[in-house]
Amino acid sequence: MSFWDAAGRRWPIWGGLLIGALALGPALGPGFTLAYDLVFVPEPVFGATAFGLSGTLPRAVPSDALVAALGLVLPGALVQKAVLLGIFVLACCGMAALTERWPLTARVAAAVFYTWNPFVAERLLLGHWALLLGYAGLPWAVRAVSGGERRAGQEAGREAGRGAERWTGRGAERRAIVLALLPAAAGGFMAMIITLVTVAPVAAYARDKTCNRSRNRTLRVFAVSWVALSLPWLVPSLLRPGGVPGDPAGVDAFAARADTPFGALGSLLVLSGIWNAEVVPPGYDAILPQVLRLVAAVVMLVGFALGRGVPARPGLAVAAVTGFAVAALGVTEPGRAALRVLVTHWAGFAVLRDAQQYVAPLALAQALGLGAVAARLRGAPARAVARGVVAAGAVTASAATASAATASAVVVSAVAVGAPLLLLPALALGGMGRLAAVPYPRDFDEVRARVAADPVPGDVLLLPWEAYRAYDWNGRRSVLDPLPRYLPRRVVWNDAVRVGDSVGVGGGDGAGETVVGAEDPRALALTPLVRSRAPLTEALRGAGFRFVVLDGDQSNWNEFHPRLRGARPVYTGRYAALYAIDAPEPASEQAPAGSPPAYAVILAWFVSLSYIYFMVRESGSSVVRRRSSGVDETVE
Repeated sequence: MSFWDAAGRRWPIWGGLLIGALALGPALGPGFTLAYDLVFVPEPVFGATAFGLSGTLPRAVPSDALVAALGLVLPGALVQKAVLLGIFVLACCGMAALTERWPLTARVAAAVFYTWNPFVAERLLLGHWALLLGYAGLPWAVRAVSGGERRAGQEAGREAGRGAERWTGRGAERRAIVLALLPAAAGGFMAMIITLVTVAPVAAYARDKTCNRSRNRTLRVFAVSWVALSLPWLVPSLLRPGGVPGDPAGVDAFAARADTPFGALGSLLVLSGIWNAEVVPPGYDAILPQVLRLVAAVVMLVGFALGRGVPARPGLAVAAVTGFAVAALGVTEPGRAALRVLVTHWAGFAVLRDAQQYVAPLALAQALGLGAVAARLRGAPARAVARGVVAAGAVTASAATASAATASAVVVSAVAVGAPLLLLPALALGGMGRLAAVPYPRDFDEVRARVAADPVPGDVLLLPWEAYRAYDWNGRRSVLDPLPRYLPRRVVWNDAVRVGDSVGVGGGDGAGETVVGAEDPRALALTPLVRSRAPLTEALRGAGFRFVVLDGDQSNWNEFHPRLRGARPVYTGRYAALYAIDAPEPASEQAPAGSPPAYAVILAWFVSLSYIYFMVRESGSSVVRRRSSGVDETVE
């Protein structure tokens, strides 16, 4: 096979890399890209937080553990770039696999739109890479539960003359579903919830007539696999002492908002409407591009509803409508009031606060709709020529007519494939420069080295008492403080989220802001002390703190220097300062406040990893062939 033949068969990989490189742009340069929740560090550590044992909510479980594992073999900056590019490659390949029976033009059009749309743009700029990892796995999961993997294996087996048995047993079905869920499982709780909303209706409607699979069986396999792969974050959440905290203030702060001229519902229909106005790509206020984008969304939905051969259409339709309804809950005041009541009665409903992310199944449906439209338009010129030839009574078309038909088909294909890029040019080059790689300052390395070398046990307090920073060395981009991941000790920081701060990030007292309360019990306990003007050193000594780190703007450090009298300055740099507190109180042997039982979390990880191993291994051994009386039989 020549290089070009191999490249042609691997077009989803090349396409995903090309689209990812175009979208990320300067983020692929030397250094780290830091934007909102997009935080990677040079040497990630396997801390208690990565496994859900720190007392905080397991929001980064198991994604932080995955990054730490990759960091054992690759530099941290390379891990970040590989993960971000991998999201685009995985999504492009998944859409190509889901539409494997379609013409090439339709498959490319669907793959391009699925990887290049407002949902991807806004979530990428917000740093939600773990959610996007689950989003990239949605086509694979839909394909697995709708029987696409099985059909592909059967066809491959027939072409080879043997081997189809590997893909016809029950173990093969479980294997396909488990493998398809791995991207979302790595992403964590929100990626798995979006996958549940998208794939469960597809599994409920799935039925493979070739092997008489029942809907209940497919749904049961998916449900068991989803629960098993969710255990690393599900168990710490359910067994957390005091339950899962949920501040109803987050309902208003994170509700979908209008970022187009068509209001909140219109914005959601075109896959935008995110709560954070700072991550909206530039140009959304222009009328003409938004009108074209709205028209395109309607056309894609019509294509999804009426197109021929759309995979998993009934289940995906239910998922898209359900997701849109959830996303629209916070648009009206009655909807927000209902959500506040739900969150107040059970904090688990807090997963509905950031509702815009539930349009993910709608993005998948629109991508399939565009592919269906492209397939229809791609064949229109040829059909027109055929009708003309028949009407003229000719046997063969003239060369000129055939060339015109071919040219028309090429133009239609180019428009279908290029439309997503033309309708959203602001995603290119890292959202027009909003994403860019920068090196961490040497001060961070110095602080890390001193903390790591110190033999005295104790935790680290991070000040100023805000979650996000706007560093000069990072171009004043808002970013979640990276030091909790940077330092090799337990770092206590204020995880409350300030939304609508008109002054800025890092200690401002902007007007009209909403503060979604902290979830870490230790941060909650320390907030009154830190917010006061009282001395800090003795209280922190009694609470078992060994270090205090100051970072961000030095102008925000001034109030803390006099309050840290009695603490020993260890390092002072332009971007970070470190204080040591001598003779801190010994830490309790008990688990941190709010931490679930360690044995239960360890057992959850063991069960989840074992399930993955045995389900994948089972598919290769659950189906064997035996020869009886000269006849091959397949035995499960």
